[in-house]
Amino acid sequence: MQDSVGPTEESSGIPATREVVAVVLTCRGRIGLFKRSALVGSDVGRWHCITGYVDGRDGALSQAVTELREETGLEFAEISSILTGRIIELEDQSGDPWRVHTFLISTNTRRLRLNWEHADYRWVSPLRLPRFDGQVSWLSDVLDVFQHDIADFRRNKEPRVIGSSL
Repeated sequence: MQDSVGPTEESSGIPATREVVAVVLTCRGRIGLFKRSALVGSDVGRWHCITGYVDGRDGALSQAVTELREETGLEFAEISSILTGRIIELEDQSGDPWRVHTFLISTNTRRLRLNWEHADYRWVSPLRLPRFDGQVSWLSDVLDVFQHDIADFRRNKEPRVIGSSL
């Protein structure tokens, strides 16, 4: 899989239907993993981060916050920090390119209200992530974007915070 900061949306050549957000959610030094339900179209029963298609009307950050609210029940006021990662370009099993806007979002709210897209969730220590079986194949690519921030969790440091306005 190719990893790239990538060109702008207009020049990337990737159809908007293959442009997504991927949100790594953290809480008190742990990473949220979400088990995909039987009602979704792909990767049923596999563990992943929060994802969703960029709809074109709003920007990627706004879409990330919307997906987080829809899939976990978290409101904007419950978000303690947002870090915008780089855009990565990945290929699916058919070789089609996908443009992935990455975000690291932190909350202090441990109890989530999942929607139909997820059957379960776990707060996982960053040290256990490599051994956590059943992950979606490209989750590691998304986590790699934030490897330094995740390493800060291992050292009990707060990740760097970059404020954003919607």
